[in-house]
Amino acid sequence: MNRHILFLLFAFLFLGTPAATAQKDKRPKPKARKLQVIENDTLRYQKLPYDTVTYEKGGKVELLGGADKLVALRTDSTQLIKLVGRGIRFRQDEVLLWCDSAYKFEEKNIVEAFGNVRVVQNDTITLTCRHLIYDGNSRLLQARQEVVLRDPQMTLNTDFLDYNLNSKIGYYYNGGQIRDAQNRLYSRSGSYDANARFFFFKDSVRVLSYREGDTYRIESDTLQYNTVSKVAYFFGPTYVYSSDGSLYAEKGVYETQTKISRFSGRARAENKEYILKGDSLYFDDVKKEGFAQGNAEVYTKKDSTFVNGDIGYFWGKKGLTHIYRNAYIRNISSGDTLFISADTLISYNRKIGVKPAEEPDSARQHKILAFHNIKIYRSDIQAVCDSLVYHFSDSAIYFYRHPVLWNEGNQVLADSVRLCLKNNKPYKMELRDNCFSASRDSLGNFNQVKGRRMDAYFKDGSIERVEVDGNTEIIFFQLEGDTSLVGMYYAESAALKAFFNEGKLKRIRLEGDINGKMIPPQLLQESDKRLPGFRWLEHLRPTRENVLSREPNRSATPDDQSPLPDAKSGTPKKSKEERLREKLNGAGRQKNPPP
Repeated sequence: MNRHILFLLFAFLFLGTPAATAQKDKRPKPKARKLQVIENDTLRYQKLPYDTVTYEKGGKVELLGGADKLVALRTDSTQLIKLVGRGIRFRQDEVLLWCDSAYKFEEKNIVEAFGNVRVVQNDTITLTCRHLIYDGNSRLLQARQEVVLRDPQMTLNTDFLDYNLNSKIGYYYNGGQIRDAQNRLYSRSGSYDANARFFFFKDSVRVLSYREGDTYRIESDTLQYNTVSKVAYFFGPTYVYSSDGSLYAEKGVYETQTKISRFSGRARAENKEYILKGDSLYFDDVKKEGFAQGNAEVYTKKDSTFVNGDIGYFWGKKGLTHIYRNAYIRNISSGDTLFISADTLISYNRKIGVKPAEEPDSARQHKILAFHNIKIYRSDIQAVCDSLVYHFSDSAIYFYRHPVLWNEGNQVLADSVRLCLKNNKPYKMELRDNCFSASRDSLGNFNQVKGRRMDAYFKDGSIERVEVDGNTEIIFFQLEGDTSLVGMYYAESAALKAFFNEGKLKRIRLEGDINGKMIPPQLLQESDKRLPGFRWLEHLRPTRENVLSREPNRSATPDDQSPLPDAKSGTPKKSKEERLREKLNGAGRQKNPPP
C-alpha cells in the first residue's frame, strides 16, 4: 500500500472527522507537550569559513519502516507523526538513519530522533548518539549526548555536534576527543572536514601521540590535524613534550609519525642536555637533529654555555653544533661571564668510548672551535685572534693566528697562546714563539718583555709574575714615585722573571748571561724605547658592548663546509646544513597542507 495512503489513514484514525474534531474541541484541552520543533524551514547553522559547499536542497526523507506505533499530532504551526519502536529506519539518498523513536515533520522535511540513533553516509561515515535533529532540506544534523562520529581513519567523541552532510564538515563544542591508531586529541571546540580529513581544534587543545613505547604530549591553543598524513599544524603558543624533552613554538607543523617539527615564532627545543632556539626551527625528535634560523641559540646546561648566532645547525646524537654569522658564546661561571664572538662557532659535546650507563664526567669531550674575527671579553681578560679552541674538559683556551690578549694594563702577543682556567678563572697563560709583553706606566712609557717562550701566572684575576725563556730582551722604565723618570733599563739574557703588583710591573730578575745597560732620560732616543716587533694595539681591545654588538661580518662558512661534487651525477653534493635548511623550508613536506 502506498505510503501516502497509509499516512492519510493514520491521520484520519487519530485526528478523526471534522465533526469528531468539533466534539473533541468542547472537552478541556490537555496541556500540550513542548516539542523541540524547528520553526524555520531549515536548521540554523553558522557556516564555517572553510565550508565552501553551496546550499542544495535535499530530497524527501522517507520512512522505511520498523515502527511499532505511529501517532499523528498537530501543533499550532505544523503537523507531525510520532513513531515508536525498535529499529525505525529513514532514508534520504545515500543517507540512512536508525533510531528507537522519532518525530517526523512532514511539511518541514525534518526528523527528530531519540534512543540508539545511528546515521550512515555512503557506508564510510557513521554517527551514533542519543538525540538527533535532521533537516532533510539543508542536510544538516544536530547530534547530542554521547555522540560518536567514525570514518576509516578516526573516531570522534563529543556531546554536541552539528554536521553538514553536503560539505561533510562538522562542528563540536563543550569538549571533544578524536582517536586514531597512534594519537588522542582533545579540545573544547573544533570542527572536522571529512573530505579533506582535517580537524580544526580550538581552545585548550591536548594531543597524546604514541610511538615506539614513548608518549608525546602536545598542548596548544589552536591546532589543525590531518587524519591521513597525521600532520598537526599550530596557530598559537604550542608545547610538545616527550620523555627526552620538549618543543615550543607559536606557529608551525608537527608530523606525529616522524616526530619532525617545523616551527616559527621564537621556537625552542629542549632536552636534558641542551636548549635549541630560533625565530624558525626545524627539529627531528627521532634523529635529534635541528636547524635554527634567526637569533639561533644553543644552551649547554652542564657547562652553563650559550652559543648564539644568525643560523644554527644541531646534531644531538653526535653532540655537534654549528653556528654561523654574528656568532658569540656566553659562558657563565663564578659570578662572571666569558663572551666570545666569531664569524663561525662549532661546538662538540659527546661521549668518548663508554656506554651511557657507565659514563663518568671525564668520558665526555666538550670543546668549542671558533673561526675568524674573534673577540673575547671577560672582566679580568680580553683577547682577539683569528681562530680558537676552547676545551671544557681541561679548562683551557687555545688562541691561534695573531692572538693578542689584555689583562688590566698588560698586553701580550705570540704566535700561539694557551690560557688555562681554574674554577673558571685564568691562572696560567702559555705563549709560544715570538712572545711579546707590554704594559704602560703612569708616565705613558711602555715596559716591554720579549722572548721565545713566556708563561704568565695569575692571582685573583691579575698577572702576578711572568717567566720568559729563550732570546730574552727587556725594556724597563724606572720611576721615582710614579711621577719622574730615573732612566730606562735595557737588557738581554737567557731567561727572566718579571713580578707585577696590581697589574703594574714592579721588579725583574734576569737569569743566565746578562747584557744590559741603563740609559738616563737625557740620553734617551725614541728608537731606544721600542723593542723590535713592538705594537700597542689598545684600539683592538674588546669591550662587552662591541663583543655583543653583532655587527655584520663577512660570510663565515668554513672551507670544509663547501659543497663537494657527487660521484654519480657530477653535481655539487649538498652539505648537511643545506639538507637541514631544505627541511626547514618544507622540501619533501607531506601533502595535504592546511586549506
